[in-house]
Amino acid sequence: MPKLTEVRTTQGSITTAQKTINGIECVLVKAGKFMMGKTETDSGHQVTLTKDYYISKYEITQEQYEKIMGNNPSYTKGEKLPVTNVTWANADDFCAKINARLPTEAE
Repeated sequence: MPKLTEVRTTQGSITTAQKTINGIECVLVKAGKFMMGKTETDSGHQVTLTKDYYISKYEITQEQYEKIMGNNPSYTKGEKLPVTNVTWANADDFCAKINARLPTEAE
């Protein structure tokens, strides 16, 4: 069962929600609309996110990954370095073990 703590802070009129799941700091992303794929030559398209969601504030470290998965696939080792050489399936398994999910392309 994931260990959860939640913190809400207010600065001016902006409220930031943070949640920690198994030592992984996450931030709340509010539902809303934005333009995706906009470049100098392409106007992009509007995307609507209908639900708020939490996403990791930082990249997952090798220490965090190894604590959950029991292995470290990174070539360059270092507990505080981001985990590397992880497949989509590995990342999906990691998320499942902490009762989370990978973000969609739009997220």
